[in-house]
Amino acid sequence: MKKTSLFLTVVLMLAGCNLTTTPPTPTLAPTQPPTLEPLVPIESPTDNTPINPDCPATPSDWLAYTVEVGDSLSLLAEQTGSTIGDLIAGNCLENPDAIYVDFVIYLPRIPAVAP
Repeated sequence: MKKTSLFLTVVLMLAGCNLTTTPPTPTLAPTQPPTLEPLVPIESPTDNTPINPDCPATPSDWLAYTVEVGDSLSLLAEQTGSTIGDLIAGNCLENPDAIYVDFVIYLPRIPAVAP
């Protein structure tokens, strides 16, 4: 019985020891999050004012359209029967790849979505 309890005592002592040779990974102390400036909302054009003031005005008969998930200039051009060049020129886009969801763009007609 003495050997069993001595064995259990040694096992329990070893189980509580850290036998690894790897030093513990240091952790950073919590810090305050940075103070962020509030976002200023960008108002969408409502009077066909071009996005780029150096560009001629958007055609007056074009309609405002809010870009949705999955939209691209090529898809919108196809769905409105226009060209990417027409959309770039009509919206005074300096970077045609910079449209994003909720971006307001002007189109010659509402996009026709294929069934």
